[in-house]
Amino acid sequence: MEFSKSIIVFTDLDGTLLDHDTYSCEAAAPAIQDLLQRQIPIIPCTSKTFDEGRLFMQERDWSNPFIFENGGGVAVPENLIMELWPGFNGDLLSGYGVRLLGVPRTRLIEEAQRLKKMLALNIELASDMGADHFSQLTGLSVDAAALALKRKVSEPVNWLDSDESLQEFNRQLQSVSLQAVKGGRLVSVQGNNNKANAARFVTDLYRTTVAVNCRTVALGDAANDREMLEWADFAIVIPKPSGEHLSISKPDTDLILASAAGPAGWNAAIKQLLKLWALH
Repeated sequence: MEFSKSIIVFTDLDGTLLDHDTYSCEAAAPAIQDLLQRQIPIIPCTSKTFDEGRLFMQERDWSNPFIFENGGGVAVPENLIMELWPGFNGDLLSGYGVRLLGVPRTRLIEEAQRLKKMLALNIELASDMGADHFSQLTGLSVDAAALALKRKVSEPVNWLDSDESLQEFNRQLQSVSLQAVKGGRLVSVQGNNNKANAARFVTDLYRTTVAVNCRTVALGDAANDREMLEWADFAIVIPKPSGEHLSISKPDTDLILASAAGPAGWNAAIKQLLKLWALH
């Protein structure tokens, strides 16, 4: 089988491929170029919105699928639909075929507001924020923050309360088939979708139409990446700026703990993996 068609790379963005503070991926440029030259698809799997993901792909001229809102939706470029997703029968959205896998945001807001009042929580919902305030919370520009607020199947929450309160909040959400997922900066109220299920959906498309035995690689740094990292054939865990690694259940033979945070660690780990696999 051709090397270029035997691997799919799923990557978290914020804090993984993108620097936690600057949102730059420049330090990962050598490994990115190596993957692109080998025609290995790099598929962002992020908490970002569809609009943010589309802009990210356009800015880099990447023509691959991407996963948005923590697995709440999958987007496949229009030019790939016939090849990769021949059974698609939905509507196109800004040049992408989109499948929503999550719960509509209106319901998420209703439940989060109900629990905020019931539990007397000190939290801020994104739906109550303007772009200026969301920009201050995330470090995004105001324009980028406006895109980040255009959500379809998740509701970000600025958690200002205790960890114990978050556990109770999550228990209450789970009782109505929802969940609270902790990301790098914010908590996401969402359905029972996750990055692993969305990555599995995309992988099934590739295995059906491109290469039946393609291997999957996942990179991530936060709790909302855990299921994806544990699901993938090979996992690369990117440390926090503090050096702390997310703990996952994975054999050492299928795992790399990156040596640096953000895109620098991403770059080194991908180079290490390609060297390892090229020897077999």
